[in-house]
Amino acid sequence: MKLKLIAVLTLPFLAACSGHPAASKWSLVNAGDASIESINVEFEGRATLTQSESNGGNYHCFWNARTPEMIALKCRLADDDAQERHFELSVDNEGRGVLSLDGKLIARYKKTP
Repeated sequence: MKLKLIAVLTLPFLAACSGHPAASKWSLVNAGDASIESINVEFEGRATLTQSESNGGNYHCFWNARTPEMIALKCRLADDDAQERHFELSVDNEGRGVLSLDGKLIARYKKTP
């Protein structure tokens, strides 16, 4: 009986440890749509936004979950850390990512293996 009670009490804590749906590697749905070609959102709260070579360096970011479908990213360019940018990455009901900056759509992304 005690073993069953322990199992029932610990189950909700185990279920809460699943990763955020945005934690993945993302690439543009349509190549050339945006200067940010790919996004790598790591499980432990870091992310990298990779720009095309013609647009300069990559963004290094820290992220936190805003909702079960959206993360907020605080990013700085690798070669210019003076300016911080605030992106949001939302995962829609089809599993696609939508990246925005200051509330404006940048592009749509798909998960990559």
